[in-house]
Amino acid sequence: MNSNRSGVHCRVALAGPERAVPRLLTQAVVVPAALSALVALALVGEVRALISLSRWVQHTDQVIDSAHQLERVLIDRESGFRGFMNVAREEFLMPYTRTSKAVEARWNELLQRVADNPEQQGRLRALMPLWREWESFVARCIDLRRTDELGARALEASGFGRERMEGLRAGLGEFVQVEEGFRDERTSREQSWASRIIGGSVAMLLLLGILLGLIARRQLRSVVRGYSGALTAAEEALELREEFLTVAAHELRTPLTALQLDLQRIRRLDGDRDRSGPSVADQLATALRQTHRLGSLIESLLDASALAGDARLELHAEELDLAELARDVVGRLRVEFDQAGCTVTVVGDPTRGIWDRARLERIVSTLLRNACKYGEGKPVSVDVRQSNGERVLAVADQGIGVPADRLQSIFGRFGRAVSARSYGGLGLNLYLARRLAEAHGGRIEVASEIGRGATFTLYLPPAAGHTFQRAG
Repeated sequence: MNSNRSGVHCRVALAGPERAVPRLLTQAVVVPAALSALVALALVGEVRALISLSRWVQHTDQVIDSAHQLERVLIDRESGFRGFMNVAREEFLMPYTRTSKAVEARWNELLQRVADNPEQQGRLRALMPLWREWESFVARCIDLRRTDELGARALEASGFGRERMEGLRAGLGEFVQVEEGFRDERTSREQSWASRIIGGSVAMLLLLGILLGLIARRQLRSVVRGYSGALTAAEEALELREEFLTVAAHELRTPLTALQLDLQRIRRLDGDRDRSGPSVADQLATALRQTHRLGSLIESLLDASALAGDARLELHAEELDLAELARDVVGRLRVEFDQAGCTVTVVGDPTRGIWDRARLERIVSTLLRNACKYGEGKPVSVDVRQSNGERVLAVADQGIGVPADRLQSIFGRFGRAVSARSYGGLGLNLYLARRLAEAHGGRIEVASEIGRGATFTLYLPPAAGHTFQRAG
């Protein structure tokens, strides 16, 4: 037996890959872009840290260069001073005179470059008194050398200036040594960061490649599963179509065969009017019932086709009594019920509402025929009432019942509770009944136990919607 789930699964499976492909393509762009952005952000952070370290190394080099420039200025001044002390000629004093303004600027420049390092600034400030003492001592020696050579040499021989200059050189040497230590440390960190960036970049790129591979694999598997499901659903749909064609051919052939036999008997009766047997009227009534059955089957096929795509139904609403309508349907189908051996009783007070008479009669007749068909000749009861503002019609039989796993599938197109070989029919009537009920804003529910019958309950609002109600 093929159920409604087969049809639904077919539609979902066929549509799934079509929806999945754009989604997977979007993921194929967005996910790699997001991962690439994360990798880029990480690399930007690492590079910025490396640039910062590189700038500190450059700053340290600038500090060391400024210290060396100060040392050269001091050496020039000392050389000019010693040359003038040996030969009191102004051209020998030129290195000293030329650097008189530059020496203070060099000290200030060096102090500014280590403004971020209080310890180094402290070292420089401790050297500046020695420098000023040396400058003062040298200035006195130079002045004295111009007037008193012996006095100047005696003052120079005291060693005061030499001690101050040696102290300056030793202090500046220690200062430069500390800065070189900073430079070596920062250079080592710079190299470490560079190695880290290279290693991290390679690792992140490898991780990105692995992730992209996994994502691509997952997406391909999803697409393959989708299309495999679609292929399976298509195969199921083909099987369903073949079964439907077989059942439809059988159902249409049965009344045609009966109709042909009736027409042949009528022809024979016309040739032999004295022969005893069924009257021509009886034969024509039987033939007429078969044509009605054919018409009903064809109408079911047409209605199922019209409702398959959520088509709009035009409802011609009028005020009706649901209990009276049920009694009218039972009266029209009395001959069928008698042939099936079913006794149908209708109980209930007048229950009025505004609905489409023809559509509602179709629903009620479907429920009644279904009850007699599967009721095994046992009584069928129809209960009409009002409940919670809804109009309710319940059709209960005492037949074979519906398996629990088929309670919903029987409402699908070509849905069945039992094999088509055991009970005829196209499997469309309950599908049409539920869709017509939904078009009125109502619903059909079923409760059943195997071997204890089934109860199909129609719930309707007091009034159906206006013209053009959508089924489903």
